[in-house]
Amino acid sequence: MDNSDPQVWDAIRDLLIQSSWRLAYGKDPWVIYASGRDDVDYSSEPNSTEEQFLRETDDFIRQFIATRQLPAKSKNIVRFFAGQRVDWAGKFVRVLLTPTSNGKVAISPPSLNRTEFLEWLLITAYKSRFQPQFRLPGPALEKALGSMWA
Repeated sequence: MDNSDPQVWDAIRDLLIQSSWRLAYGKDPWVIYASGRDDVDYSSEPNSTEEQFLRETDDFIRQFIATRQLPAKSKNIVRFFAGQRVDWAGKFVRVLLTPTSNGKVAISPPSLNRTEFLEWLLITAYKSRFQPQFRLPGPALEKALGSMWA
Protein backbone atom coordinates (compact mmCIF):
# COMPACT_ATOMS: atom_id res chain seq x y z
CA MET A 1 0.00 0.00 0.00
CA ASP A 2 1.33 3.43 -0.92
CA ASN A 3 1.32 5.38 2.34
CA SER A 4 1.73 8.71 0.56
CA ASP A 5 -1.62 8.38 -1.21
CA PRO A 6 -4.39 10.32 0.62
CA GLN A 7 -6.98 8.57 -1.56
CA VAL A 8 -6.60 5.53 0.69
CA TRP A 9 -8.45 7.43 3.46
CA ASP A 10 -11.15 8.45 0.98
CA ALA A 11 -11.60 4.83 -0.14
CA ILE A 12 -11.88 3.62 3.47
CA ARG A 13 -14.38 6.38 4.30
CA ASP A 14 -16.47 5.62 1.20
CA LEU A 15 -16.53 1.91 2.10
CA LEU A 16 -17.72 2.77 5.61
CA ILE A 17 -20.48 5.06 4.31
CA GLN A 18 -21.71 2.48 1.77
CA SER A 19 -21.57 -0.23 4.44
CA SER A 20 -23.64 1.90 6.79
CA TRP A 21 -26.34 2.28 4.14
CA ARG A 22 -26.38 -1.47 3.49
CA LEU A 23 -26.57 -2.34 7.20
CA ALA A 24 -29.70 -0.26 7.65
CA TYR A 25 -31.87 -2.76 5.81
CA GLY A 26 -32.67 -5.93 7.71
CA LYS A 27 -35.58 -8.33 7.52
CA ASP A 28 -37.19 -7.15 10.78
CA PRO A 29 -38.14 -3.62 11.88
CA TRP A 30 -35.71 -1.70 14.05
CA VAL A 31 -36.63 -1.23 17.67
CA ILE A 32 -34.59 1.15 19.79
CA TYR A 33 -35.33 1.47 23.48
CA ALA A 34 -34.70 4.73 25.31
CA SER A 35 -35.06 5.72 28.92
CA GLY A 36 -36.99 8.88 28.12
CA ARG A 37 -34.73 10.91 30.38
CA ASP A 38 -32.87 13.81 28.80
CA ASP A 39 -30.61 14.46 31.79
CA VAL A 40 -28.64 11.21 31.60
CA ASP A 41 -25.46 11.05 29.51
CA TYR A 42 -24.67 7.47 28.51
CA SER A 43 -22.00 8.42 25.96
CA SER A 44 -19.07 7.80 28.31
CA GLU A 45 -19.80 4.16 29.07
CA PRO A 46 -20.52 1.04 27.04
CA ASN A 47 -24.09 -0.17 26.76
CA SER A 48 -24.84 -3.42 28.67
CA THR A 49 -26.96 -4.70 25.76
CA GLU A 50 -24.10 -3.94 23.41
CA GLU A 51 -21.74 -5.90 25.66
CA GLN A 52 -24.17 -8.85 25.61
CA PHE A 53 -23.87 -9.01 21.80
CA LEU A 54 -20.18 -8.06 21.64
CA ARG A 55 -18.85 -11.40 20.37
CA GLU A 56 -21.59 -11.78 17.78
CA THR A 57 -20.96 -8.23 16.58
CA ASP A 58 -17.19 -8.86 16.38
CA ASP A 59 -17.84 -12.06 14.39
CA PHE A 60 -20.28 -10.19 12.13
CA ILE A 61 -17.64 -7.50 11.46
CA ARG A 62 -14.90 -10.07 10.78
CA GLN A 63 -17.12 -12.04 8.39
CA PHE A 64 -18.20 -8.84 6.64
CA ILE A 65 -14.59 -7.71 6.19
CA ALA A 66 -13.43 -11.13 4.98
CA THR A 67 -16.28 -11.72 2.50
CA ARG A 68 -17.28 -8.13 1.69
CA GLN A 69 -20.86 -9.31 2.15
CA LEU A 70 -23.18 -8.70 5.07
CA PRO A 71 -23.73 -11.97 6.92
CA ALA A 72 -27.18 -13.17 5.82
CA LYS A 73 -28.33 -14.84 9.03
CA SER A 74 -27.60 -12.20 11.61
CA LYS A 75 -29.76 -10.79 14.34
CA ASN A 76 -31.05 -7.29 13.78
CA ILE A 77 -29.56 -6.19 17.10
CA VAL A 78 -26.13 -7.35 15.87
CA ARG A 79 -26.65 -5.47 12.60
CA PHE A 80 -27.61 -2.41 14.65
CA PHE A 81 -24.46 -2.55 16.78
CA ALA A 82 -22.31 -3.22 13.70
CA GLY A 83 -23.94 -0.16 12.15
CA GLN A 84 -23.07 1.89 15.24
CA ARG A 85 -19.44 0.88 14.83
CA VAL A 86 -19.40 1.67 11.12
CA ASP A 87 -20.96 5.09 11.73
CA TRP A 88 -18.44 5.83 14.50
CA ALA A 89 -15.56 4.70 12.28
CA GLY A 90 -16.79 6.88 9.40
CA LYS A 91 -16.73 9.94 11.67
CA PHE A 92 -13.30 8.97 12.97
CA VAL A 93 -11.86 8.66 9.46
CA ARG A 94 -13.54 11.94 8.46
CA VAL A 95 -11.45 13.68 11.11
CA LEU A 96 -8.32 12.02 9.70
CA LEU A 97 -9.23 13.41 6.26
CA THR A 98 -9.32 17.01 7.48
CA PRO A 99 -6.74 18.83 5.36
CA THR A 100 -3.97 21.01 6.75
CA SER A 101 -3.54 24.64 5.66
CA ASN A 102 -1.57 23.47 2.62
CA GLY A 103 -4.39 21.12 1.54
CA LYS A 104 -2.66 17.85 2.44
CA VAL A 105 -3.86 15.34 5.02
CA ALA A 106 -2.03 15.53 8.34
CA ILE A 107 -2.15 11.79 9.05
CA SER A 108 -0.56 9.29 6.69
CA PRO A 109 -2.71 6.35 5.60
CA PRO A 110 -2.40 3.27 7.83
CA SER A 111 0.59 0.98 7.56
CA LEU A 112 -1.73 -2.03 7.91
CA ASN A 113 -3.35 -3.43 4.81
CA ARG A 114 -6.97 -2.33 4.34
CA THR A 115 -8.47 -5.53 5.74
CA GLU A 116 -6.32 -5.40 8.89
CA PHE A 117 -7.00 -1.69 9.31
CA LEU A 118 -10.77 -2.10 9.00
CA GLU A 119 -10.77 -4.89 11.57
CA TRP A 120 -8.64 -2.78 13.92
CA LEU A 121 -10.89 0.26 13.39
CA LEU A 122 -14.23 -1.54 13.78
CA ILE A 123 -13.25 -3.80 16.67
CA THR A 124 -10.15 -2.69 18.60
CA ALA A 125 -10.37 1.09 18.18
CA TYR A 126 -14.14 1.10 18.68
CA LYS A 127 -13.84 -0.83 21.94
CA SER A 128 -11.06 1.52 23.12
CA ARG A 129 -13.10 4.69 22.60
CA PHE A 130 -14.01 4.84 26.32
CA GLN A 131 -10.53 4.24 27.72
CA PRO A 132 -9.82 6.42 30.75
CA GLN A 133 -7.80 9.52 29.98
CA PHE A 134 -4.19 9.39 31.17
CA ARG A 135 -3.41 12.38 33.38
CA LEU A 136 0.04 13.49 34.40
CA PRO A 137 0.50 15.00 37.88
CA GLY A 138 1.06 18.79 38.07
CA PRO A 139 4.85 19.20 37.54
CA ALA A 140 5.04 16.30 35.06
CA LEU A 141 2.18 17.83 33.07
CA GLU A 142 3.92 21.21 32.98
CA LYS A 143 7.14 19.56 31.79
CA ALA A 144 5.31 17.58 29.08
CA LEU A 145 3.44 20.67 27.87
CA GLY A 146 6.64 22.72 27.94
CA SER A 147 8.44 20.23 25.70
CA MET A 148 5.46 20.08 23.36
CA TRP A 149 5.43 23.86 22.79
CA ALA A 150 9.21 24.19 22.57
